[in-house]
Amino acid sequence: MQPLTRQTKVVATVSLASSLQTIAGMIKAGMNVACLNLSHGSYDDLAQTIAQIRSIAEELDTPITLLQELQKPQLSSLTDKDTQDLEFGLSQEVDYIALSFVSSAEDVRVLKNLLQQKGAADTPVVAKIEKHDAIANLEEILDECDAVMIAPSDLGVGMSQEKLLLLQKRIIGLCNHKGIPVISAIQMPESTIHNAHSIRAETSDIANAIIDGTDAILLSSESEVGEVSVESVQRLVKIATETEAEIEFLNNPPAKTDVTHALSMGLNAICKVLPPRYIATFTSSGYTARLAAGERPKVPILALTPNPKVYRSLNLIWGVQPVLLNREVETFEELTAQVEEILRDRSWVEPGDKVLIMAGIPTKRSQGTNFLKIHTIAVST
Repeated sequence: MQPLTRQTKVVATVSLASSLQTIAGMIKAGMNVACLNLSHGSYDDLAQTIAQIRSIAEELDTPITLLQELQKPQLSSLTDKDTQDLEFGLSQEVDYIALSFVSSAEDVRVLKNLLQQKGAADTPVVAKIEKHDAIANLEEILDECDAVMIAPSDLGVGMSQEKLLLLQKRIIGLCNHKGIPVISAIQMPESTIHNAHSIRAETSDIANAIIDGTDAILLSSESEVGEVSVESVQRLVKIATETEAEIEFLNNPPAKTDVTHALSMGLNAICKVLPPRYIATFTSSGYTARLAAGERPKVPILALTPNPKVYRSLNLIWGVQPVLLNREVETFEELTAQVEEILRDRSWVEPGDKVLIMAGIPTKRSQGTNFLKIHTIAVST
């Protein structure tokens, strides 16, 4: 596993047209989340593609999150095809379900009720904001969903570019404040690769979304099969890395009143004085890592968890590098030793480096974070 070198995550559409070589290239280039569109191909073919993604990710020792899109019609509720697609996605243990054309909180509740009936209530729902109706009900939708995807190309129909940019800023800001991951969709058709004007426009769109505080950028294609190239992923990673190096991220953390939030508010203050090489969080539900990310610290956040589902879901979150633990840790001493072992084994730290450890004892209690420790990596003996 390679260390995280940027905070903004990359989501890319993977289709049946994507070859093994392309999928491997996208992961190596920096894809964090594979977006699955079930509009084309059989379930058997899609299952094979999912198996290939997971096999390549395991071979490269890289976490890859699966996000499935439900293609709900614009003026309709979930169709029989959507329900079948959902059952397929759940059988494949996808990590997020994205619902198209959300116009109200009720749309999200209908899907969540269906997930509960199918024994998958813990599967996060992504509300796609692509209709003007959704803006009137935005706060209610954000209170109901688990993540948001902004689709500017659809949302901007009949709207000036200036108003669209301000609207995107508003949506991202609200998501940050509510602690909800937000994905900004960008179309990067292959026809623009050698078009200087189009490249400048795309670069500006991506940079603006990153500056505004988006967790991730979704690369989609205008082609019918939805294939995204390795070169597009490489370009996005380059833009994100260079943008992040030049800006000071806005700190717009969730408005929480618990111990975890109180401790996370101290992260930036400590980072300015030390600064540490890493922030290491132990999390059973992902809550601690998400709150830490909400503070937008300058240093990477390691999210250590024994839960494979949480491990994959955290891969979407800004600045978070999930690490899957192969055993439970229970004591304070075990926590500290586990952090140092993981960092040393990967050669991510040197003796004398500082690491902020944020966790809770007992470790198995959700949202039970109760301490923040400054740990110094020991000299090897």
